[in-house]
Amino acid sequence: MCSLNKFFAKFLPRIECFLDENQIIIVQFGALPHLHNIIKSKASHKDTLGAAVACLRNLSIHRANEIPLISEKIIPDLRPILCDSSNSEAQRHAAGTLRNLAVGDHHRIIIDNDCIEAMTFVLMDMDTKLTVLAEITAALAILTDEDDVKYKILQLHNGKCFTKLVTMATLSSHTDVQYNSVGILGQLSLVPLPEPLKVENRKGILLYIDMFLKSPDPNFIHVALWTLVQLLKDQFFLQAFREHDIEQVITKIHQISSQPTTIDELAETALSMLRGEGSPTSSDD
Repeated sequence: MCSLNKFFAKFLPRIECFLDENQIIIVQFGALPHLHNIIKSKASHKDTLGAAVACLRNLSIHRANEIPLISEKIIPDLRPILCDSSNSEAQRHAAGTLRNLAVGDHHRIIIDNDCIEAMTFVLMDMDTKLTVLAEITAALAILTDEDDVKYKILQLHNGKCFTKLVTMATLSSHTDVQYNSVGILGQLSLVPLPEPLKVENRKGILLYIDMFLKSPDPNFIHVALWTLVQLLKDQFFLQAFREHDIEQVITKIHQISSQPTTIDELAETALSMLRGEGSPTSSDD
């Protein structure tokens, strides 16, 4: 059985990418139990484990494989892999698998298996590599669409997850980590933020919003404006951004005729809120 498991782990990554239908056929021919055996086994070699989780991630891309994968009950066994920074390759692919399942609207089973707690543990771990953080933040950016996940992230580690996200949005050298972190923070801004977190992270939030608004990448500008519109609904941040004179930065964006419509509309909404001209008509773009 061990040699067969190794065969699956090493062979599947080579063939799955050629055709979408291969991803379905591989599952139909019984690959998942073998991959699961490798993932569960404490005797699996580091490279074999990494290859097995990479296979799982590739198979999870196809929508038709989501239910078989969940039925195999692999998710609980991904948690210890996700939290093991000594095998960053397996860790990265475990996060990527959860991200794919989250995209497929399987939020609840991921949440119910304590994967949010595992992800925030990895987020706070100083030994976590940037490539892993990119996958973790990408998964969390999808999962924070759920309100209970928003509140959980704000509460876990005594609010330090929120501060870590602000720090990564501001200072990370990995653009995906920065972008994903801002996406998560934007989702978190949809619920009331605890007063101590607002006060503690005021400067960091002002900095990353300002920095993203000045980015040449329209995606960065869009996520910053969308987040800003949510934050400006809070009097604390409305006053903070007025004092920061963010209006000048947004006015420059609004004056660029070639801006995408969504950016232009968000800029107009933010300016209206900063000038006290009323509530936004739309902030969900």
